[in-house]
Amino acid sequence: MEGLYCERIAAGVEPLNAISNLGFFVTAFLTWRLVRETKEGRLAGALLAVLIVGIGLGSTAFHVVGTPLARYFDIVPIVLFQLVFVWLYSRRVRHAGRATVAASLCAFVVASWLGDNSAAVPSGSLSYAPALGLGLGFGWYRRGLGPAGAMDLRVAAAVFLLGLIFRSLDPIVCPAFPHGTHFVWHLLVPCALYFGVRGLSRDTLQGRRA
Repeated sequence: MEGLYCERIAAGVEPLNAISNLGFFVTAFLTWRLVRETKEGRLAGALLAVLIVGIGLGSTAFHVVGTPLARYFDIVPIVLFQLVFVWLYSRRVRHAGRATVAASLCAFVVASWLGDNSAAVPSGSLSYAPALGLGLGFGWYRRGLGPAGAMDLRVAAAVFLLGLIFRSLDPIVCPAFPHGTHFVWHLLVPCALYFGVRGLSRDTLQGRRA
């Protein structure tokens, strides 16, 4: 797994990329506090918080040891969080049928896999394009129905896009800045996740009142 990201001071060790994962644990705590106070959707919110912890742990492991096994621990929680979030939003807010959501999730996985294997954008960042697109789509869908939640989702998408830019710049700036910019991605993504979960929470409550 050598050479996947710019920063590396020894075999598999990426200090800033590892330390910057602290943001995921802070976000997981804030997410738990958010859903704990709402009563409705507490179990689903707790699951998302646990997955955010998993993202932080998996990413830290990968940026510390850099082995193929650690890479799986890095990827799996990310994929699970995306799938759970899309399922919850589609079912609880859009009230889509299970078959429709299942088909959408299959298409989402395929699109993400194709993006991950594309060289069009550096660092495999194209694999996150489906997640960005869905975030924007969900925010647009709720724009007139749940303005608070829709704004949260638009903020989440904007922050996520900014994070993707820094993620993609990592190999480009490497010659001038040996630490790269991947750690900025780690700082921005937790913010995007929090706004996304808050948008889901708000839209779920408003959907139930409608």
